[in-house]
Amino acid sequence: MAFSNRARLRHRLKAIPVAVRKAAREQLQKNAEELVQTQKGFAPIDAGDLKGTIKQEDVSDSTRISRRISAGGRSAPYASWVEFGHGQAAPRPFFWPAYRLKRRRFKARMTRAAKKAIQEAIK
Repeated sequence: MAFSNRARLRHRLKAIPVAVRKAAREQLQKNAEELVQTQKGFAPIDAGDLKGTIKQEDVSDSTRISRRISAGGRSAPYASWVEFGHGQAAPRPFFWPAYRLKRRRFKARMTRAAKKAIQEAIK
């Protein structure tokens, strides 16, 4: 099979990974922000310190696009005790139930964003 314009085809094919990475980065940020809001909504309110420590940050490097979502830290080191419980307190999960609730939606959104980016890069 012969192509009439190989240079144009090569250019379009090279544009696909760049477009997909850009779309994935944008969608991943939206997903992370939504997950943080959901986790804050699920977090139990005793003193209110735990809600303020739930955050997300970009930990991408040159080969991987990723975001870290964390709860606790210096101001609320007891976050894992709240999530999983301990000898004197029953678990009150907030972190993982929110993730399980949203993960299918997030995966579908990422797939749609990638497909859309590929279709636009090809045009």
